Order: sequence, then structure tokens, then C-alpha cells
Amino acid sequence: MTTTYHPPFTITPKILTLVADIFLSLGKLTVLQMLLKTIQENLKMSEKIMRLIAENNSIAIAELAGIIGVSTRTIERNLKSLKNEGGLKRVGTAKGGTWKVLGERNE
Repeated sequence: MTTTYHPPFTITPKILTLVADIFLSLGKLTVLQMLLKTIQENLKMSEKIMRLIAENNSIAIAELAGIIGVSTRTIERNLKSLKNEGGLKRVGTAKGGTWKVLGERNE
């Protein structure tokens, strides 16, 4: 039996906005702005991936990469995160299987 690590909290866009407000008031926002932008882009990409999988549960990683316009490695990293967060599951073999959307990610 394998155990999946679940962090004690999830950093949501709302939390990031609150932290950004604090840093803005301190005048130290530059690094946080870059971090916030990166996290928001990753959230948008995850949403695109989930939507595309919901439309076609047998879609290949290469197809996802081509549609979204990123590398297959980027898609693989996002899929791993989505699986670890409990929002997505691979059913069957790597080549012949399908994706199963399990619902909302842990947020």
C-alpha cells in the first residue's frame, strides 16, 4: 500500500493575492509578482488540460502539448501534479489507456 503525501494546506490564488497585498505594502513585490504569474500560468494550463481530457479521455500527451503549445515534458509535469492532487487518474496502460477526471483538485 502506497501513501501519497498531502500537504497541510494548498496555496490558492486568493492566498497569493493576500500575500501580494502584504508585500506591496512593504514595497517588495518584484519577486512575488514573478512567482504569482508563474503559478497563475500553471493553474491556467492545468485547467486547459482538464478541459481537453474531459472532452477526449483518450487524448495523447503529444496531442495535449500540440493544442496548448508547450512541450510534452511540460504536459507530463502537469499531469503528474494533477494525479497527485487527486483530480486525474490514468486507467489502463500507458499507450492504450484513458484518462479519468476524478473531480475538483484539492484546493
